[in-house]
Amino acid sequence: MSLRSNLVAPISRLARDGVNVARSWSPSRRAQVREYTTRRRVGLAILHDLSSRDTPDPVFTNVLVDGQWDNANFWTRYAFLRRALGLAKVNEVGVVGEFSRDPVAEAFTAFGIDDVRDFGRHVRHRRRFRRQAEDLLSRTSRPEEILAWQLPNGFPATIVYDGVLKRQRRGVVDLNDPMLVDYVAEALSAVQHADDLLEDCRADLLVTSHAVDFAHTALIWAAVTRGAKVIVLYGDYGSARFIRIDGQDQVFSYPGRPNRGDWESLSPVQYASLAENGMAYLRQRFGGDTGDVGAVYAYQRRSERVSRRDIAAHYGWDPQKPIIAVYASNWFDYPHFTDSMPYRDFVDWMAITIDAATANSDANWLFKAHPCDEWYGKINGVTLADMLADNDQDHIALMETSWTGHDVLEAIDGLVTCHGTAGIEAAAVGTPVLVAYPGWYSDADFAVTCRSPEAYAATLETAWWTASDMAACSRQARAFAGWYFCVPDWQGSYVFPDDANQNAIWRGLPNFLNEHRDAIDKEIAMLREWTVAADPYYHVFKMSRALGYRSPERERGLVEGIAETGAAA
Repeated sequence: MSLRSNLVAPISRLARDGVNVARSWSPSRRAQVREYTTRRRVGLAILHDLSSRDTPDPVFTNVLVDGQWDNANFWTRYAFLRRALGLAKVNEVGVVGEFSRDPVAEAFTAFGIDDVRDFGRHVRHRRRFRRQAEDLLSRTSRPEEILAWQLPNGFPATIVYDGVLKRQRRGVVDLNDPMLVDYVAEALSAVQHADDLLEDCRADLLVTSHAVDFAHTALIWAAVTRGAKVIVLYGDYGSARFIRIDGQDQVFSYPGRPNRGDWESLSPVQYASLAENGMAYLRQRFGGDTGDVGAVYAYQRRSERVSRRDIAAHYGWDPQKPIIAVYASNWFDYPHFTDSMPYRDFVDWMAITIDAATANSDANWLFKAHPCDEWYGKINGVTLADMLADNDQDHIALMETSWTGHDVLEAIDGLVTCHGTAGIEAAAVGTPVLVAYPGWYSDADFAVTCRSPEAYAATLETAWWTASDMAACSRQARAFAGWYFCVPDWQGSYVFPDDANQNAIWRGLPNFLNEHRDAIDKEIAMLREWTVAADPYYHVFKMSRALGYRSPERERGLVEGIAETGAAA
């Protein structure tokens, strides 16, 4: 996988648009557009053909396809699912959103989907919901009160809070933002329009690209409220990571991960295989040989070697004192995306952490900012440096951005994270980890887990890093890495390019599909198997099949009786 960053120094919208207009008139730019248009149409035609042949009898009647996000990988994933479930034989209804409307409409045409609905109107019609939004905001004096809002159809207020954060690009919702009423009105409009759309379409399956933000979650909420099934065509680390949502209580079940029952089903041989492969992957990651964005910024772009002695000397710390690192999250990247997040947002969590670290001078505390602080923080919101600016304690410091991530993980005595993948990496190399709430990997039992903000604050003031059996935790983190990051042997070199490559993916798509025909056929057949299973996470299911075990709890699937229809060819 490769990743080309599109995160550049911000310039004014007017200047950027002027540059883009000028470029659009240049002969080279026009040639590029023609090439892209041709390659996209060729790619869509191939995907339509792939998704329409050798299909099983369908078990659904009306399928709603959420096309609010236009990406070659999304359409490829949809083609795989379409063939696996025989969706080309049913009534498919397409949804266009606020952006990329023409390209998405073209994609639907290529797939033969003629019934296309306009969901982008929820933004254009948000003015109708301004009075409702104004009423909610008039009774809101603090950001955390948004989380207690009672919204139409029981829609989760956390989704509104996180969606506003994303639009404001802030760590805490700014109640003085003149656009806030429009953002809230947009959310309310999305809920209503999604409800109307699902009522009209009577879909028994919703296929969507994302599970977060107003528009996507509004459709999901409306679907599961009516008893429809939902499949999120998520992908990460070069592989399909589809998620099935069967009810309102599963909307916050991202990301896909093994549960406690999965761990208990493993034999010693299966466990050892996961741990061995997990550590092999992590070594590649530490060496900068994986292409996901987290690895790029932690291990490729930070290359200055550093030791424990170097860190202590840099800050004038006593090298005999424990060094505890705190890894910040992207402030506005949907803090409530996973189960039971008990903090208002990441800023709330970080404020508690800084206060506790200030009180615990028995350790030296090294705070690591998220790369987004460099991109956005100085424009729209607080940075970690801002939060530490008034803290004059000698035992607290901000980590240097040039230090390589792997060296830091091995130099420190403990790592604190809210729910970041750094927790997996640190535990795997034998460094104790503390997580701020149960989150998404607590079932794996390799981190000290706090059950409430109060318990978290109290734990930070103790020597929590001395309490774990790190040999056992390290083995468990490596096994988790194997299950989460790795793929079955049969995939070989069949690896999706990173979604961030955007339009460039179309260029290589025909060769990608041709070179990996056998693996793709197996993927499609396994997707069909997955719909028989009870596992909500496709990747976990796929890995369990590779490991060679099945549990009774996986016997009932997406639709009762689907097992009799057979697997895709």
